[in-house]
Amino acid sequence: MQLMESRQSLSFHKLVGGTLTLLDISALGFYALWFVAHDAAVDRSEEHGFDPQQLLANAYWLWAFANATLLFLIVLNVILIVGWRRQRNQNHQAQPPRPDSQPIGR
Repeated sequence: MQLMESRQSLSFHKLVGGTLTLLDISALGFYALWFVAHDAAVDRSEEHGFDPQQLLANAYWLWAFANATLLFLIVLNVILIVGWRRQRNQNHQAQPPRPDSQPIGR
């Protein structure tokens, strides 16, 4: 029974880990593409003087959301890594010693 729960827990953790990895990739891809598009728009607007019509629409909001997404993604990853390490340490401490293992020094 406990083995089955352990396998289900492991498969759930793999599913969550894979989903968060895809979220990381998509958010970082969005940030990179936004950054390239923003730089291209600024360069295009400065080619012949300064033409604000060449800038991205809602550039300030895009900048704010792109940076907020990146910041929250970093915070989420740190929280999940710290939680995973704590859970792993608690699981290792809670496991009773195996009956075939002998104490050191005997």
